[in-house]
Amino acid sequence: MPRISEEMRYRVIIKMQEEANQKKVARDLNMCRCTVRKIWLKFLKTNTVSDLKKSGRPCLLSERGHRDLVILAKKSPFCGPLQLVEGSKCYPSMCRSTIQRYLRKSGLYGRKAAKKPMLTEEHMKRRLNWCKAYSNFTEDMWLKVMFSDESQIQRFTTHCRHVRRPVGARFQNRYVCKTVKYGGISILCWGAILGDGTRTIVRCPPRLNSEAYQDVLDVGIRDMYKEDNIFMHDGAPCHRSRQTKAYLDRKKVCVLSDWPSQSPDLNPIENLWATLKKNVSRRHASNKEELWHVIVEEWHKVPNNSILSLYRSMPQRLASVIKSKGSHSKY
Repeated sequence: MPRISEEMRYRVIIKMQEEANQKKVARDLNMCRCTVRKIWLKFLKTNTVSDLKKSGRPCLLSERGHRDLVILAKKSPFCGPLQLVEGSKCYPSMCRSTIQRYLRKSGLYGRKAAKKPMLTEEHMKRRLNWCKAYSNFTEDMWLKVMFSDESQIQRFTTHCRHVRRPVGARFQNRYVCKTVKYGGISILCWGAILGDGTRTIVRCPPRLNSEAYQDVLDVGIRDMYKEDNIFMHDGAPCHRSRQTKAYLDRKKVCVLSDWPSQSPDLNPIENLWATLKKNVSRRHASNKEELWHVIVEEWHKVPNNSILSLYRSMPQRLASVIKSKGSHSKY
């Protein structure tokens, strides 16, 4: 856009003072009426037509360019700042921090993405229908449900850790978070909980088939399951095999039916596993037997009130899934 000289601005002001007609002044000086209006309003406000002192460097992007960048970032949320403008001739050369600053002004911050199971339309439909069917369950009714699940407990975990260190010491040995391939030694565990804090944990063989799962249940629910309880397990192959179903029928175990697949957010024991893994990783067990003793010790250290809080969250979990129409929830 051509720059208007100060001489031309003075001519605009003189003509406006004589005629006070923006349209006629613009026609006489061969200018846009909007330009005449801006010059006149600036003169009325500042009593000058000279350039005012600017607050800093001029913006690289116009308002429209800023809006387009934000729209592009919303369409491709997993693209990095430089990837958004890569190969585009619409944007000037900008460094990563400049692009990030523009995006932050619009409330788009870089964050760690939540990890959730992939859900198909069928998964979401079943989750929604299941949550609606059990939405009339009260907290007291949920307290009688025995939630169970398997989990691989490793000596080392890959969760993000923070360290307080001096500048330039990032790679010093004492400030580095040590990792081991595949988490080092690990043990497959089966656990179950009840609303009053009753819990059990069983060490599983590395490969859990239908027969091995029945052996685990023999140990796990023998002293824990009561007649008024409802047993919950997910749709793993060893859980829904004919042999396992026949075993549960023989034992007269009431099973929570139609548990929707890909729904760890509905199972409160998942939160207990996360707490257990974090606590176990701090103990640095040296071998499998020591790791198992640490797992059992930390499992029983979890306060009963923590388990009760997880049970009390069940109505909110179902409501959250219903609100998202079967999609992911915050749990």
